[in-house]
Amino acid sequence: MGGSADPGRDLERDLYDFYRQATSRLFRELKVQLSISKNQREDDTPLQKALREAMVNPLVHADYSERASTLVVKAPDYFGFRNLGQMCISVEDALAGGKSTGEKNSLPLSRAAPSS
Repeated sequence: MGGSADPGRDLERDLYDFYRQATSRLFRELKVQLSISKNQREDDTPLQKALREAMVNPLVHADYSERASTLVVKAPDYFGFRNLGQMCISVEDALAGGKSTGEKNSLPLSRAAPSS
């Protein structure tokens, strides 16, 4: 993809494209039962909502100052999501929920061009 004059815009577009393509692939071949609620078809299942949330987390919490990748795995018996950043809280606190350090609360507006 060719670069533009605004590296922050390129990053935003790249993140959105990655998210859109990855979620599309994750949803492909899901066994989803038809659900009707209040006489309306429900196309958004709890599994799809959870997968979208799981996709967003490594993207939002990634360290974009490093040249590292977000890994998404779709296997017959599980879905896996990973980025190479370090957690800012303990595993116990993460599992308990409700705690945040606020250290990574926004995506960078721009990034330097990668060095070759």
